Amino acid sequence: AAGFAITAACMNTQVHYEIGERKKDGTDAPAAGFAGGGASYNAAPKADDMGRPPQDPTVVAVPAPQQRTFPVVIPDGVFAGTQLQVQAPTGQLMMFSVPPGATPGQQVLVPY
Repeated sequence: AAGFAITAACMNTQVHYEIGERKKDGTDAPAAGFAGGGASYNAAPKADDMGRPPQDPTVVAVPAPQQRTFPVVIPDGVFAGTQLQVQAPTGQLMMFSVPPGATPGQQVLVPY
């Protein structure tokens, strides 16, 4: 569940970033015949544009920040889906959901 929440938050951030960028460059106008918008249709690359570098030299791909993890050993009597409170290397206390297939004594990596 923690991994899902992090993934969902990243996706939400990316969507809002892309919407903001489309508003800046004017590609957020609804496409004709599409109810509720169509910005992603208008912004899709044309077949002849694929594989070419962007024309605007100021456009730079920014790599996603690498996710940090720390090891946690699953305690005895704990099973998949159990919520555990763990302490990250930063000292922050956080909840962690034991992943499917994890067994007592097994070490798993927890993102923080």
